[in-house]
Amino acid sequence: MEPASLDRLLQRRVEALSASDAPQVAGAWLGAAQLIPALYRERGYRLAWEDPSDVRDLMVIAGRSYEQGLTPSDYHLPLLVELLRDVRDAATPEPERQVQLDLLLTDSLARLVSHAYFGKVDPADLGGEWNLRRQFDRQEPAQILNQLLGGGELEGRFAELIRPPPFYRRLQQALAEYRALAAAGGWPRVPAGPTLERGDLGERTALLRERLRISGDLGSEPVADPAGDAEGLALSVVRERARARSDGELDDDF
Repeated sequence: MEPASLDRLLQRRVEALSASDAPQVAGAWLGAAQLIPALYRERGYRLAWEDPSDVRDLMVIAGRSYEQGLTPSDYHLPLLVELLRDVRDAATPEPERQVQLDLLLTDSLARLVSHAYFGKVDPADLGGEWNLRRQFDRQEPAQILNQLLGGGELEGRFAELIRPPPFYRRLQQALAEYRALAAAGGWPRVPAGPTLERGDLGERTALLRERLRISGDLGSEPVADPAGDAEGLALSVVRERARARSDGELDDDF
């Protein structure tokens, strides 16, 4: 199909999505159904994903969303792989599949930008005292997405737009570490029981010591008595965490 005919088909599909109460493409629900019409209207209803490098970068970004605690399938990743194979393997790609692919790639990017920039969960749903807030700088979302596309280096442009703060990088690192611990078998479960206090000995204290050793809170020094009392265990944790801080001080909320 000629590009002009593809553009007209795309326009019809976008207008149909605008009028739908349950917008779907290839059986997948759209998360950016309100944004998509504005984006394509700004483009003159031209396909948005004609640069193969943009497609490759998006697949990488969606796949690596797992590193941020997100779920790649939320960004249509399995369906995108299927549609890409259909379009690329066909001697003459089916126009409907080309349009579906373009729309789902756009929805995937819009979701990724939204979740990485604003967060996937509304802070108000977690607590009324949360006051973290971000907004785009004097630009409409459709304009921002169109600026990401078409110039190559989508992965770099995406990273420049998101610019996560340093504490977010530390959260990602902690997530990777805890996932590695879980993959290695995790740590022992300490049975329920009375609060461990000064002088407490026994199996629960030993299990707690092992759990803290695995999480890195006790260091690697050998222990003469693995079932030693809870007070000594607490002091060891305090010392280890103090060593882990560059200034040698403890946080107030330790």
